[in-house]
Amino acid sequence: MSSGWQFVIHEQAWDASEKLRGREKLELRTALEALLTDPFQTPDAERRTPERTYSVKYFGRFCVLYWLDSFVRELRIVGIERVKPK
Repeated sequence: MSSGWQFVIHEQAWDASEKLRGREKLELRTALEALLTDPFQTPDAERRTPERTYSVKYFGRFCVLYWLDSFVRELRIVGIERVKPK
């Protein structure tokens, strides 16, 4: 996982990840490592706020909201949401 990029995880995303147990936690970690390995992969969607446009990536049961700070090579995870099955 040594791509030179680092995670920065916001408190809300950290809290969401800490509630997970066992298999779900492993699935999320694997997904985040894949994103860190290739941070420029095409996002599945975008969410816009007045301050910023966030990238959205869906990994199985999870939706990860993030943005890249390329200057300092940081992948900033701002939200982790559980996707409800259809």
